[in-house]
Amino acid sequence: MQIIDPHLERDRPDDKLGILDVRVQLKDKKIISVEVQVREAPYMAERVAFSTGRNLSRQISPGQDYSQIAKVVTIVITNYDIIATDGYYNHKFWLYDPEKGVGLTDVMEIYTLEMKKLPDTASENPKKNELLNWLRLIRFRERR
Repeated sequence: MQIIDPHLERDRPDDKLGILDVRVQLKDKKIISVEVQVREAPYMAERVAFSTGRNLSRQISPGQDYSQIAKVVTIVITNYDIIATDGYYNHKFWLYDPEKGVGLTDVMEIYTLEMKKLPDTASENPKKNELLNWLRLIRFRERR
């Protein structure tokens, strides 16, 4: 694993600057980026899509083959609701056609972890409990 610059490079001076909290590249070239937001940030879903796309597009240069693109995994941890329409504390998104039940590619994954939605009790699913325990460990606390 290698920690890489969290700044998402600009093509032009007037391009939007993106800065992630953590960005690493694994031995298999997969890029993992993490963004943590304690205070509500407007348009967080669009911001995450932008940074994930930027992480994808910066991997190859003109003339290189698209097969060189490594998976990008984006993890967003918030202290507020990103997905206001349900009570789930975690989601996984990727390019998928829900009507046909088929995925286009797994080259990008976006995980949202919404701390305000953490349940008070454990799940019957041990895998869910593992994630839940980690999230409880890093749960945000209000300053008093």
